[in-house]
Amino acid sequence: MKGAIRVVGLLAIPVLVAGGLQAQSPKARITLTGGAQAGTYEMTGSPMCKTFDSGSEDHGFGAEFVADPPHGWRKGPPYLSHLWLTTPRMQHPKPDAVSIGVTFTKWGTPAIEIDYKVYTIPPALDNNPELGRKQTGKGQAMVTRAGGKLGATFSGETADGVRLEGTLECQ
Repeated sequence: MKGAIRVVGLLAIPVLVAGGLQAQSPKARITLTGGAQAGTYEMTGSPMCKTFDSGSEDHGFGAEFVADPPHGWRKGPPYLSHLWLTTPRMQHPKPDAVSIGVTFTKWGTPAIEIDYKVYTIPPALDNNPELGRKQTGKGQAMVTRAGGKLGATFSGETADGVRLEGTLECQ
């Protein structure tokens, strides 16, 4: 009997560890109001979240989530494939200097992508001004650091009037 209890106990350890790891994984939640993809979406996994040198004394923040295609995606509706957030300053933020966007992908010939973007980073804070990006929409973001994790709360509106609101948490 003791042997059976030990085996059951040992089998439960991976389940508890996996559950704890999943609870700590990076995550993002975004709500779109308006547009064909209106709704609330969540992304989890291993995004690229980092601070970077934005050329100022302050550092910028960038987060990017990329999703694997779901089963049956070629015949299903467009799925949320990409979410990104960039802000050029963290310590002395300019909350309205932000790049926020999501991409929905639908397989076709060729693959169809539906983008919702906000870009309000002024040229003086753009770390790649040679790209000549044009400002579009309006938005804001606030980056936080707590318990060794970076996170952000953001909102914006595309030039077409689609609202984007959400949060993300990195490791």
